[in-house]
Amino acid sequence: MKKRMIALSLALAMLVSISPSVAANDTVSRPTVEEILNEYHQKAFEAEAVREASAASCSPRSGSNGKTLEQETVDTLNAAGYEAYNVTSDNYAALEAQLQTDFADIGLDPDGSYIITIGGENLETAYSNNGSRAIVPTPDWGDGDGTFTYTTGGTTYTMRYLTVTAATESCLYRSFSHILSSDQFLETWREILFAGLAYAADAVIPIPIASIVSLLVDTSTNSNFSLLDNEDIVILGNTTWTLQYIQVYNSSESIWVSSQSSEYAQSRVYCAGYLYNSLTNTAERYVGNESVFGIYSPDYSQYSERKSAAVLAYLNGNGTAVLRDITGDIDFYLMNEEYAFNYCGEGNPLFTQPHWET
Repeated sequence: MKKRMIALSLALAMLVSISPSVAANDTVSRPTVEEILNEYHQKAFEAEAVREASAASCSPRSGSNGKTLEQETVDTLNAAGYEAYNVTSDNYAALEAQLQTDFADIGLDPDGSYIITIGGENLETAYSNNGSRAIVPTPDWGDGDGTFTYTTGGTTYTMRYLTVTAATESCLYRSFSHILSSDQFLETWREILFAGLAYAADAVIPIPIASIVSLLVDTSTNSNFSLLDNEDIVILGNTTWTLQYIQVYNSSESIWVSSQSSEYAQSRVYCAGYLYNSLTNTAERYVGNESVFGIYSPDYSQYSERKSAAVLAYLNGNGTAVLRDITGDIDFYLMNEEYAFNYCGEGNPLFTQPHWET
């Protein structure tokens, strides 16, 4: 009997030690603000493409249940535990008063449409400009109201994060296009189809996006297509910037002052042009596959430095200046298949996507 009791105790101990890990595996982590907004931008881009293709009027981008994509995204953010709003011309003044901040300081146009989120993520994430992300230990991202405190120089400041992304075309949304012409690459035009498109921010090492052919067609099913000797290729895309502000609370005036901002840019790119079909002996117009990539400002994940900078801007700017940490311009390069040779010359970009501030 004693042996049976010992065995039972051991079994219960094993169950107790196993149960937390099992429960942890069953736990579903909530999506970050960035992930939700990236999904929104993808849907908005697809809706825009459909509207342009059908030459529809500039009506609001619709989602399900009669709601706009912006309203659906706000619902998703709120359901995930964040505080989010769709700022429009109808509620601009009311939300500005409710949130106790100056929308003009963060560039919100009274006639525009924006999604703003108060608070932050569960986890802080370290970002790099090759698109990788690494979870790092998180400090306090805020109480239930999205606020947190930061102490420096013997003074404690109340702060909050405020994330802004454009819901309509504004300075935070920019399209780009570039024509790859056979006249420009007379000696290497036959190689261009297999050349790689790469990008870099602030002239750092170019990071591969995809080959021109993969941005034109699905090479696994379209092996009969080849680039015509006298046809141009058009590179098309857009970039949307999302800004994350640190606001400092001014208790004497009961207002949140935007003091520091960092940002990330999400870009989409694809190619269009005419390809020769050897099976039909005809030229066929193609709009290719889309590639998506992101770029982060240098201090995006440096939260301690950003909070310190927010205090400095708050004190020195007397509540009127925002210290900005930006991505800079995005340069696109045309490289060989190994991304070791630049067809435009050493260090020279094929074209540049200007930063939204320029």
